[in-house]
Amino acid sequence: TPDGRPRRRLLLGLAGALVLFTLGGRHVCLALITGLIRLEHPEVGWISGEELARSPMAPVLVDVRTWEELEISHIVGARRLDSGLPMPPDLLLLPPDADRRLLRGWRRSAVLVAALQAAGFTRVRNLDGSLFRWANAGRTMVNQDGPTSVVHRYNRAWGLLPDRSAVSLAV
Repeated sequence: TPDGRPRRRLLLGLAGALVLFTLGGRHVCLALITGLIRLEHPEVGWISGEELARSPMAPVLVDVRTWEELEISHIVGARRLDSGLPMPPDLLLLPPDADRRLLRGWRRSAVLVAALQAAGFTRVRNLDGSLFRWANAGRTMVNQDGPTSVVHRYNRAWGLLPDRSAVSLAV
């Protein structure tokens, strides 16, 4: 909104999440961040990593992270989409009820999910906990060289969220 309240609430929540991280660990922090983004975008549908991994049909996976982040690691089959650009024509040609899953899971993809849902796409979901929760669960990620356990940390604060016993961080 023009008055900036949702953004301020998100920033305060993120600061609180970092405090909670020190007290309760990354699981509490991941849950809090996701909860805050769900408050900011209540219209957005979500999918858990477990549900995505069990999906019998291969959904269209779209990753809205930067090229730098995507080159470090991504979920097999994910296509990069700049969240500031229009949807590529080949994705728009799919029927509105085609199964699309947007990755990165938090604010950047939540904004795009909301826009697609407003445009009539009915099966668009945001990945709960983003690639961090996916990686922490030991699920498959790849880069140009094949399988990897490295995840892009985004920044110093977000770098606290990956479980270092499960993944390595790219700096």
